[in-house]
Amino acid sequence: MDDDVKNALGALAQRIERDRSGVREAMHRRVTVDVPQYFAEDPAVTSVGHDALEPLAAAIADVVRPDRVPQDLGSRIAEEAAIAVRSGTSWGVFEDCYRACMAGAWEWLMAEVSRLGLGRVTQLAVVGAFTRELFTWFGLVIQRARSEYSLEKAKVARSASRRRAELIRDLVAGRSVGERELGYPLDCWHRMLVVWKPGAAVDRQTVRGGVGAQAVMYAEAEDGSLWIVIGSTTPDLVVVDLVKSLRIDSDVRVAAGSAHFGVKGFVGTFHEAMSTYGLALRKLDGRPRQVTESREVVVEGLLSWDLAAATRVAVSELGPLAEDTARAERHRGTLAAYVDSACSSSTAAKVLGVSERTVRHRLAAIETALGTPISGRSVELGVALRILRAQSWRDARNDEGVLPVPQESD
Repeated sequence: MDDDVKNALGALAQRIERDRSGVREAMHRRVTVDVPQYFAEDPAVTSVGHDALEPLAAAIADVVRPDRVPQDLGSRIAEEAAIAVRSGTSWGVFEDCYRACMAGAWEWLMAEVSRLGLGRVTQLAVVGAFTRELFTWFGLVIQRARSEYSLEKAKVARSASRRRAELIRDLVAGRSVGERELGYPLDCWHRMLVVWKPGAAVDRQTVRGGVGAQAVMYAEAEDGSLWIVIGSTTPDLVVVDLVKSLRIDSDVRVAAGSAHFGVKGFVGTFHEAMSTYGLALRKLDGRPRQVTESREVVVEGLLSWDLAAATRVAVSELGPLAEDTARAERHRGTLAAYVDSACSSSTAAKVLGVSERTVRHRLAAIETALGTPISGRSVELGVALRILRAQSWRDARNDEGVLPVPQESD
């Protein structure tokens, strides 16, 4: 490889590092177009898939640069493969996602190399060089992904209860599933719960013995979580004290959807519970709690689709209040208390344990920093604060185990 080609590849690698978000977006577009179901089937898959694009983009810069060994993506691939298997994503869809990423990255590189001002001979040599390296490297990545997917698939077993989980997925996907096959009435109010024990197996018999309702359906998901659907002719009977009714230990967690009626309601509560569960697995559900209701994490749900984009919006909205300083943190706490109390300075003062005069003084300083009155953007500011708060909790919970353990079939 002559010096002109090496220099051009080095320049191309620098462009990738400067515009990593561009590479990421190019891969995301191809996945969205070529494999639309990948980012639509499951919140946990969506979240981990978005997170995986960033290290992929970083590794591609090393692939393109001569004499540089790409970083090992083993842990990222293993995490994505595990969640893909546990969410029921097929290997074909998973593999297509990686191939779409490869195509998106290659298209971005082709567009960038044309901007380097190279002679035709050098440009062809550069394209040939990075194409060979990129396709070879992605081939190894896909091979590793297949291995991790197969290993994870081998861990999960099927049972009658897991078959019911498949029927639930079929019903949610719009396929015809009858009440007799499901063993559960559909013309009633439903509330879906996901119950799991981080790092261990949940005691299924204990949980099953504690629910009292007119109709209850249990299903064991492949990832070791237990799905419970509570059915009733009236909505108030499915809104219960979950910890008391399930008789669960303190280390067992619950993600709960709201009560909805009929088949559409069944689908709605399923999506709510699974979205809430997905947030918990990614530690994006805010403060640790035993029971998380879907209505409590509506704003945090934005993070499951695109963490980076949500963060950019929050930082842009808060401006200097998003900085990592003691002053900015104090202002965020004051603003959160004020917004959460329906913009009442007296209530915020009680929450913060300071005088109302202190709160008003801080709010004046906050408005000066923002350059705009709080009253006109209280909703937007509240959303931005919750996004940053959820990420702060996630960072603080970095070492916390959250995944359940798949169980062997009965």
